[in-house]
Amino acid sequence: MDSTDNFLKKIGEFLLAIDDEFLIGISNKGIFNRAKKDLEKSGEIKVAVEGATLKCILEDGTECIISEDIKAYKCSCPSRTICKHVIMCYLYISREPKSMILCESLTHSTEEKEFHILNKKEEGTKFDFGKLLNIDIERLSKLAGEKDFNEIVKRIDFGVEVEIGETSLLTIRFKDEEYEVKIVPSTKEKISPKEILEEAICSCKSKDICRHKVEAVIHYEIFRGFIKKEDLATLNKKSKVEKTLLIEGVLLVKKLMEEILFIGVSRIPENIIDKVESTAVLCHSYNIPNLEKMLRSVKSEIELYMNKNASFSIASLRKRISYIYTTALAIENCKDESKLYELCGEHKSTYYDIPPIILYGMGAEAWSSKSGYEGVTYYYFEETRGKLFTYTNSRPTYYDTKKRSYGIAYSEVPSWGIEGSLEEISQHVIRLTKGKINDEGRISSSEQSKGELLEKTDIYKLNFKELFIDNWQKLLKVYSKENRNIYIIKIAGYEKSYFDNINQRFILHIYDEEKNMIYIEIDYSKEKKRMIQKFERMERMKKYPDRILVHAYLKEGQIKVLPIAAYYENGNMVNLTMN
Repeated sequence: MDSTDNFLKKIGEFLLAIDDEFLIGISNKGIFNRAKKDLEKSGEIKVAVEGATLKCILEDGTECIISEDIKAYKCSCPSRTICKHVIMCYLYISREPKSMILCESLTHSTEEKEFHILNKKEEGTKFDFGKLLNIDIERLSKLAGEKDFNEIVKRIDFGVEVEIGETSLLTIRFKDEEYEVKIVPSTKEKISPKEILEEAICSCKSKDICRHKVEAVIHYEIFRGFIKKEDLATLNKKSKVEKTLLIEGVLLVKKLMEEILFIGVSRIPENIIDKVESTAVLCHSYNIPNLEKMLRSVKSEIELYMNKNASFSIASLRKRISYIYTTALAIENCKDESKLYELCGEHKSTYYDIPPIILYGMGAEAWSSKSGYEGVTYYYFEETRGKLFTYTNSRPTYYDTKKRSYGIAYSEVPSWGIEGSLEEISQHVIRLTKGKINDEGRISSSEQSKGELLEKTDIYKLNFKELFIDNWQKLLKVYSKENRNIYIIKIAGYEKSYFDNINQRFILHIYDEEKNMIYIEIDYSKEKKRMIQKFERMERMKKYPDRILVHAYLKEGQIKVLPIAAYYENGNMVNLTMN
């Protein structure tokens, strides 16, 4: 078989695989319809073989060069993208197979063979994209790059859905998003994964291998059963953990914690602060961000001691040191790749795109930290996934001489382009489009994100699933099992509150329907003073809420809760740390 025969065989097979839907896919419906209409009006298109291409001359003199590689077309018109002339040529040849036999360079045997191939189109041959796209997941991760592959894994884990259409063109459309990827069938004997993705068409118009193309192929491979979701997560975590480096970092941390415990707090030298900080920096280099953060919290505690700050607690310092040491031990002895990744943590949790979601405002909480930040955190429930998300507005205060009022923060113009105050955002339903979240469920304040304020949240109509607790035994069970500490609790009864003057703590006993009892405990501070006053007012007026959004925590072997927002059956919602 000479080169001409070989080329005609390839383009013949290619023409079998394409149809009107394919041509619309690589251009658009407008261009296709115009090409179809103009072809009906025009006369014959002259077709000639030139090497490994077909040269087509249209009635108006426009010249097109086409082949089985549709993206390698050339047209004499000034269009920078695929034009009607190219579509007209493919339409003409696929519908007039005899046009190829008119080429003077063809032999009689070639005429019969290629005419036979082109007429097989009537049999409806379907291209097998499974053979083309059974690509090794590690190869795909390298083509995407670490950042994009990480985002793809997180989006799939979040539950991003696609619609897959497998005809003459493989179309993967991201539901509720604006992106669509089309995979072109290939007749090449050998084609690399890189070439497949480069030849794919994405609605984002990127000329490179974009995230959407790789994500679309991964969705297709999951759909065909070539890979599993668990394989994605394992590969993503495995690439970030170098065991040898981890051990080096862990040994340094253990040695430092042993040194602090051996010396004792009363004899700690001032240079220990610098030593803790330098070890935290090393943990950053060793890719152990969790230990890095923990060391900085120990540094803050030691600084409180050095500065003779009344909020310093020896018990708190010992607890932090013990936790760091046990975490370091766990990393050192961990054999499970997935668990090891969780123990090490991420340096900075990246935000990734999510489809449009409906967020139910659950309230807001004012806070301040020892590290010199203050802010307001807003809580949202997403019913489809049964998850809580947060949005935080914070700022540093360590260079301020005056503290900013939470009331001011609470009334600031919100992000997401919503008209209204943050008070309204915290208690209303929001439709968020082009949103971004991170692994911890924090919502980004990205300028691209757009929100629409809907009706006020009615928490009594929502199904909170595992987040809703009406039995304190269940609270203890789920708290111990799940990696979260925020719940909506239903309270059946209250006892009279009291204030512990020695520990400066407000205490209130609450009961479930089975008379199980737990404590609401609020340590007195400027920030918590307002919350204590609100509970005292509730008690005086006998207007306790029956449901509360709370932080749950274990203290001295008992479950205790710290309130965030209170809910009443009449629809009222009270943010307990705010005005």
